[in-house]
Amino acid sequence: MDIIQKLLGGFFSFSSDVIIILVLIAIGSAYAYFMGKGRAVSLVLSFYPGILLYNNFPFFGEASISVKLVIFVVAVLLVHLVLGRFITANFPYSKIRTVFESLVLGLISAGLILFVSYHTIPIEKLYNFSPWVDSMFSGNFVFWWLILPFVLLVILK
Repeated sequence: MDIIQKLLGGFFSFSSDVIIILVLIAIGSAYAYFMGKGRAVSLVLSFYPGILLYNNFPFFGEASISVKLVIFVVAVLLVHLVLGRFITANFPYSKIRTVFESLVLGLISAGLILFVSYHTIPIEKLYNFSPWVDSMFSGNFVFWWLILPFVLLVILK
């Protein structure tokens, strides 16, 4: 009986992880598609200074996870508003290429959100991902999750 419960628990945990990741990719892709490539690139690039601002925010004390999350989102949005004025990338005229680039930008956004949830904001108090997802955002993968968005942005031009 314990084996069945562990298998079912692992399956439901895995499926909820997949659903959360797919929802994050869909939101990022929709943002890129409807708001434009320039704004999506600006949002992706805003995560890096947003992390820096959040990590050096002096007034946390014993703040709750929701307060910390709001402060991080505000930091990213402020940087996004500033960067958005300088980045003027456009999608190509091909609808297929536009959809593909939107999906890639959504994947980048989802990856950065998950990276931040593991290394900046203690999100495990709200949701604990499966060990497989945990392993994807720890160890040697940390470096690659920081570099991968830049590599993909260069490829997308």
